[in-house]
Amino acid sequence: MGIVTAGCVGLAIILFLVIAELMRRRLHVDPDLTRKFVHLATGALVFFAPAFFASATPPIIISALFVLFLLVALSRGWLPGIQGTAENRFGPLYFGLTFLILTVLCWDTEMAVLMAGMQVLTWGDGLAAIVGGRYGRRPFTVIKGQKTVEGTVTMFVASFLALAGTLAWFGTASPAIILWIALTVALLSTAVELVTPPGLDNLTIGLAAAFFTHFMLNASPADNVVLTLGVLMSLGVAVTGYRSRSLDLSGALASFILGTVIFGVGGWRWTIPILVFFVSSTLVGRLGRDKRAGIELVVAKGGARDVYQSMANGGLAMCIILLWYFFQDARLYYVFLGTLAAVTADTWSSEIGVLSKKPPVSMTTGKPVPRGLSGGVTRLGFIAGLIGSLLVVSTGLFFDPKLSIGNDIFFVILVAGFLGSVSDSYLGATLQGIFRCPSCENLTERRIHCDEQETVLHSGSRFVNNDLVNVMCGFSGGLFVFLALALVR
Repeated sequence: MGIVTAGCVGLAIILFLVIAELMRRRLHVDPDLTRKFVHLATGALVFFAPAFFASATPPIIISALFVLFLLVALSRGWLPGIQGTAENRFGPLYFGLTFLILTVLCWDTEMAVLMAGMQVLTWGDGLAAIVGGRYGRRPFTVIKGQKTVEGTVTMFVASFLALAGTLAWFGTASPAIILWIALTVALLSTAVELVTPPGLDNLTIGLAAAFFTHFMLNASPADNVVLTLGVLMSLGVAVTGYRSRSLDLSGALASFILGTVIFGVGGWRWTIPILVFFVSSTLVGRLGRDKRAGIELVVAKGGARDVYQSMANGGLAMCIILLWYFFQDARLYYVFLGTLAAVTADTWSSEIGVLSKKPPVSMTTGKPVPRGLSGGVTRLGFIAGLIGSLLVVSTGLFFDPKLSIGNDIFFVILVAGFLGSVSDSYLGATLQGIFRCPSCENLTERRIHCDEQETVLHSGSRFVNNDLVNVMCGFSGGLFVFLALALVR
């Protein structure tokens, strides 16, 4: 019986694909609408999966087979009815992958969480695209994607209703708690949708909605209050950052998500170190502004921080907190501090190092390089980096009894932060793309320089930018701590 049911479900999904293709060919319906038809129809079918299958095995097999099929079909252009633009053509694949992941993780233990994630993805994202595309009259840009106010409002309202209906259907909590969860998760899911590149949001929305639903359903009322406080605080910080132009819209949204996870899941113990990083980095960035003339023509980005800069510095820390939430390994707190110590040391080294009276030299060749160029180092920058690392590791003294000034763990994190900063400079000098402007002959990290001239690769890889180097900097700091603790255990 299970095989017959699985076959019928598989045929239903194939039928959706056939109908989408007929709509495109015979009725000349826009592929964006035919793709969303499959999106909504499949999502509605998913909701009834628990009634079709007694165990997780059949839906896992079906979804895995369709993921493999879509990977080949979308790569080769076999399904124009659901094929989007080059940027989002793998959206249907990510939809199937989300269902596969959530089924493996949640089917036997938390069906409500699985369905919450899938229904937010189905109705929130699906209806937002339709309404925004056909009725959106107030557009705005996030990263390089076009969004609309109408689509964003639809995303929030549809997600809220989908969550409330799903949680009520499964009888997970009282009506008041359900509305609380639905409101909070819908807001966070909308932020995730806005800040994720097209197509990939079919993965991030479902997983994010499922995680936040899981957290709130399993947390105590006090912990849910902390999460809600984290939402409000992070929203305030994001709005302030955006209005002061220290963050662009994508950076503000990323900061909102980061802040909610870090404070809402981790509490003050995890929040204070990252606040110290962000606040101290902002303050040191304002030192000696008169001596920074010309640096904006060298560095890849200037002005307001975008999502990539925010996630490069805080995304790894957020991932460590999520790992700690699921595995409760005390060592992850020290890895977290090592990661933050590294990115803080790097930021302090960069921002204060450019104020050195002596010109910076290349980390690898020892020859002078332009101020602000990645891979350039100064003695002042090294000292500043060590102080920045010390500042972050010192915040752990207030929250962890095993940390004390001068003990082994304290020293390991301090050194990890400094070495992470050094590794950043080395990677900046070797792997990061450095370009030469054909007009002025100066070195720069920018792809476009004088008179909108496209620059020419001078050294490194054009695929490695400063954001990626920053991620590797934080990773190296955390990895050093992890390895050191593993060796002494």
